[in-house]
Amino acid sequence: MPELVIENIIGFLDFRYVLTLRQVCRDFRNFIDRLNDSKLQDSRFTKIAMIVNKDLRFIYEDSYRNRHEFVYSESNNSRSFNRKRTNLGNSNLVDVAIRDLEQVLKFEKSTLKWSSFDFVDRLLSNHSLFSSLLIILSNMFQKLNRKIKTESLGLTLRQVCRDFLNFIDDLNDSKLPDSKIEEISINTDGPENICLVYENLDPDLFFRHEFIYSVRKNSRSTYLKTTHLENTNIVDVAVRDLELILKFQKCNLERLCLSFFTFRLPNNSSVHTLAIKLCDMFKELNRTIKTKNLTIQMDDQSKFMLIIPFIDSDTLEDIYLRSIVKKVNINRIVKTEQWKKADKVQCDFFALNMNVEDIFHFSQFTITTFSISAKELDFLRKAITSSSNFYSSRLGNEFIFNESKELSNLWGPAIVSGNSYSPKRTWYFGMKNSKEKVLELISKNFCSRFEIIKLEDVPNGAIVNEYNEN
Repeated sequence: MPELVIENIIGFLDFRYVLTLRQVCRDFRNFIDRLNDSKLQDSRFTKIAMIVNKDLRFIYEDSYRNRHEFVYSESNNSRSFNRKRTNLGNSNLVDVAIRDLEQVLKFEKSTLKWSSFDFVDRLLSNHSLFSSLLIILSNMFQKLNRKIKTESLGLTLRQVCRDFLNFIDDLNDSKLPDSKIEEISINTDGPENICLVYENLDPDLFFRHEFIYSVRKNSRSTYLKTTHLENTNIVDVAVRDLELILKFQKCNLERLCLSFFTFRLPNNSSVHTLAIKLCDMFKELNRTIKTKNLTIQMDDQSKFMLIIPFIDSDTLEDIYLRSIVKKVNINRIVKTEQWKKADKVQCDFFALNMNVEDIFHFSQFTITTFSISAKELDFLRKAITSSSNFYSSRLGNEFIFNESKELSNLWGPAIVSGNSYSPKRTWYFGMKNSKEKVLELISKNFCSRFEIIKLEDVPNGAIVNEYNEN
């Protein structure tokens, strides 16, 4: 089918229909591949040849002298057929050639008049893929176990499916329909599964789709259908599915959630490579992921930086980082544009090597450090009272705060409540850009809270410190 025709068809389709059509092509190819030989028509081919010179050539001819030729080029890892060249990407050239031959032979029931396999080994280097051709060919014949060959219609149908599938995969992103997805999440769902979910929560456009990739069964399940992946790596399949979804995404995501808790998996589990392969896929995608909210949950602190640099910093508003590791060094994270431009952040761990200056710009933050000094709290107070968009925040500390006297020297006496074991000290400060709003700052043994309140909500008798840049 001409690419221009396919391109025009794609333009009228919804993103989900394109993915469904892609799956139909794959399913139809698999159906052809798995047909019982007795149900296949005789191809009536009379000649077949496989020749290695500079390239690998696979030729077959019927009784009407209709000749067809595949050319497999090692120099650019491609296959040419009917004047159409297909780049094979990461596929093994020899495996593709032998697979094509196998498809042809499956349809052959009559006796061949002539066949030739000519492999000129002296022209091949030890590193040539073609040097393994004879062994792989022999294995295929053993698997085939009898002489059969392909019928033109069956091959053409299968080729159309392959061409259409490749066309969708290679289509320029600007020509793809918008998926209109709002949320995407990919996570390790227990010790045996990877789970990929994408959805739109708009009542007028609601949809939710879930893929489950089983390590134990090496399968993918969706729409109550399970596909066994045989020798295919499930991590590669999951990452490829996510890549296809992201290719169709044009509007901004509301939320992207990546959760990788793999500590319960065996050391040899392929799921350990999920974060790294996602990073590689983002590089190949060659564009940043536009999402307003980013959630990353990891059991290895080093994996945060595999993902964060690929998020569009101009779109990102809210960052949520979680780790089962109690202490996480975030000195590299706070230097990223994503951190610097975000509006809100929450870290569910003790943040190491972070300065209070790194959180001045947030309108909301929930972060815990090992310790905080009176001087650092005063720096933070100055930044917040100068801000026009601050809302509320919490700054925790692992070790008990013991500089309350220093705070009173800086800000005057506090309103003290609670008990002697867990006192709560409260101060109020005027804001630079508003006479109606006040910063309420509460200091306790293990955390400090900051909240913007209305002036009228300040308790009677409490002193509101005037705004002071110093």
